[in-house]
Amino acid sequence: MKNTRTKIQLLILAVTVILSVTAFMYLPDVVAVQWNSAGATNYLPKLWAVVIPPVSSLIAILFWNGYSDFYNANTHQNGDNAALKFVKKAIICLFAIISCAGIGANIAMMLLN
Repeated sequence: MKNTRTKIQLLILAVTVILSVTAFMYLPDVVAVQWNSAGATNYLPKLWAVVIPPVSSLIAILFWNGYSDFYNANTHQNGDNAALKFVKKAIICLFAIISCAGIGANIAMMLLN
């Protein structure tokens, strides 16, 4: 089970890296990253726009691989309470969401150009 999970995680990371490298070739030098009703409000250099998704994917994978030890540890041995366990799980889920958003952003950038 864990071997399959690792393969899937590496596949997600590889897809994110491939999409980022491909997007880098087609993006303008400055990329809009935040919009409001008036249009684009914040910009990033394209290097940052393509580096952030793979890095966030890698961070999510590192946190997710430690998930069972990090979250399901015996609370009697290490003194974790329910609130701390919730915070740990929230951090892991946040990085997983950021990773998915990064992949989606790369796909959207490629389709819009």
